[in-house]
Amino acid sequence: MSRIFGSDYRHRSYPDPFPVETLKRVDRPTTLIKDDEVRRVDERDGGFHRAGLGYFGPYLQREHRRFVSKHPLSAALLDMSRSLAPLVEGPVGAQPAPLTDD
Repeated sequence: MSRIFGSDYRHRSYPDPFPVETLKRVDRPTTLIKDDEVRRVDERDGGFHRAGLGYFGPYLQREHRRFVSKHPLSAALLDMSRSLAPLVEGPVGAQPAPLTDD
């Protein structure tokens, strides 16, 4: 993979069209987000997950199992997400992990 447009600007061969290291960091996004109007939703409430659980019938439940795994890259990503799924559940940490500012 090329390092031409990587975020490590010391090894860049050409100027990056989107140099993210020059962006100013802010606590909240600068895009207007109306917290009282935009509700948070769980990703597991989406259509693909619900199809896998059988909400839309046995045919889609059966097809959901083979849909992602029929492509090698998608199958690898699915394996990774299944191994990380148990880590998603549980309480949120009281403080951010170290070194998340960069």
